[in-house]
Amino acid sequence: MTGTKPNLEGGVKAALMLLCIGKPVAAKLIGKLSFEEVRAVVASASLLNNVSRAEIDAMIDSFSELYGQGVKFLGTEQEVMTLLSEVIPEEMAAKLEADGALPPAVDVSEEVEQSVWDQVKSVNTSRIVDLLDNEQVQTSAAILDAMDREQASGVISLLNRKHRSEILRRMLILQPLTPMAMELLKGIARTELLSDDGSAGKVLKRKEVAGIINAMSGDDAKSVIEELNSAEPEEAVELSKFLFSFADIEKLDEDNRSVLLGTVDAEMLTNALHGSPAEFQQLLLSSLSARTRRMIEGELQSAAPKDDAVAAAQREIAKTALALAADGTISLPVREQVA
Repeated sequence: MTGTKPNLEGGVKAALMLLCIGKPVAAKLIGKLSFEEVRAVVASASLLNNVSRAEIDAMIDSFSELYGQGVKFLGTEQEVMTLLSEVIPEEMAAKLEADGALPPAVDVSEEVEQSVWDQVKSVNTSRIVDLLDNEQVQTSAAILDAMDREQASGVISLLNRKHRSEILRRMLILQPLTPMAMELLKGIARTELLSDDGSAGKVLKRKEVAGIINAMSGDDAKSVIEELNSAEPEEAVELSKFLFSFADIEKLDEDNRSVLLGTVDAEMLTNALHGSPAEFQQLLLSSLSARTRRMIEGELQSAAPKDDAVAAAQREIAKTALALAADGTISLPVREQVA
């Protein structure tokens, strides 16, 4: 429990509680309410947006364990209206519809409404990976368990290596979800995977923008980053997590630098080092085996390749660093924000 006092009106609390307890119990409870009380709950549904975890924790003690595992709660007007339309007695629902308090009933049968998990099948794999790599292990395991098996297999193979092991272990002991927990899980899928406003969608957009910046020349990239820091400082901080250039290798610690350069082809590294400051060359060469170092030092004495070949080699090595970081093999330095 957070101990935070919920800042919610009574009608809003009632609407959320009905959503939490699920359709069977909600139907029994609605049957004990007066017409005016039901009308007040319906009216309060229009006030709902996303409800914070702190408010839910403060309101519902009995569900603290579930939310403590990291499941996000989304209490939206549409979800409450859907529930109410299913549990309010027909006679009362007709009267509420006549008063304009309750929207006309909509057919949401399986033939009409496509399953959330069927819709997830069309979601870009990288977007799902971005969500699960940044989500709580329990929630990620539950999402993968609900997904199409073939799609889930493809997603698992791309997850961060350390996170992947934890998720798979959790899947082995995962218990069947309660109807309420499954609805909450669907809410996460709708918001994060099927909506352009979800955090996974934002991460994907940041990666796309970062990819463009990473492909720019050093001066152009620096100029763009400075402009972003000035115009959108918070977004610039998030974007910086996906930015990495060849010159940033000097910011890696010795272990991470050795792992990165150990995966890079010697010829590519030679091309990338041409024209670099001598101190930078020596720093990178010091992370290599004596044999490889001597070979590259000899090659650096020969004629330099064309500038575009040097730039291409540097970009490829930077891409390798980002891929290794995404897999959890190395850790990238935190890019300092330009003032």
